[in-house]
Amino acid sequence: MSELHLQTIQRYIDKMPSLSTTVTKVLEVCNQPNVSPNDLNKIISLDPVLAGNVLKLINSAYYALPNHITSLTRAIIILGINTVKNLALSTAVLRYMKESKQSSLSMDKFWTHSICVGVTSKAIAAEHKIPINQCEEFFLAGLLYPINLKMQDRTSENYH
Repeated sequence: MSELHLQTIQRYIDKMPSLSTTVTKVLEVCNQPNVSPNDLNKIISLDPVLAGNVLKLINSAYYALPNHITSLTRAIIILGINTVKNLALSTAVLRYMKESKQSSLSMDKFWTHSICVGVTSKAIAAEHKIPINQCEEFFLAGLLYPINLKMQDRTSENYH
């Protein structure tokens, strides 16, 4: 990797907002080998937006469950630790984008695009026989890629 490329990446990282306390704790807990849904519940239940997003996701048409899920712990069990971790990161990034009002395009369209890139990245990883637990990381990388592009556009405007 060239020095210029590394400098560009470093500028991008420097401009990234710090993660909220909740998201930082979710990431720490998810990286522990014996994490349980109850461990995540204790953290997520203190963040009404994230808790709402978890319940919104589990009750979405995507999962098409026969009964409405109202228990955060049950939602975490069904979604899985990696999905909840990715949702926490996504929620943090969206909060930042809404607060900074840097997006000139519809947030719904941007979010849809990000999810599509994430799903496609995960599918490509699976096609290349990447272990399933690592495929979630590809999903997250794909999910954040459009945000990376948006930040790069902003960074290049500031340096030209």
